[in-house]
Amino acid sequence: MGILDGGVAALFADAFGAFYLDATLYHMPKAPGGDGKLTATPGSEACKAQIDEVTEAMRQAAGYSERDVAIIILQGSVAGAAPTSDDEITVGGNRWYLRAPITSDPAQSYWLARGQRKT
Repeated sequence: MGILDGGVAALFADAFGAFYLDATLYHMPKAPGGDGKLTATPGSEACKAQIDEVTEAMRQAAGYSERDVAIIILQGSVAGAAPTSDDEITVGGNRWYLRAPITSDPAQSYWLARGQRKT
């Protein structure tokens, strides 16, 4: 795997994984249930993440509250699908809803998401 075809994500996961917190990403894909309503079929996987201060763009997003945080998720630590705004994550003992937009850096080494604390 080369640097330009996803190797940066693996390099960042190796280099910075020790500094990031152990986390659990909960994929919550929604599918039609027997009653016609959408239901979540959760799955989870271990990953590495870090809590940070929200960005100005996150402050401007719909639904922002002063308790929101930025969550950085190392892409090389996630074996499954990329996180979506349907997903949740546990970092540092707290569970967070992931809110859109979820962005990636140009090197695709991490995802940046706004987190709202799950109560």
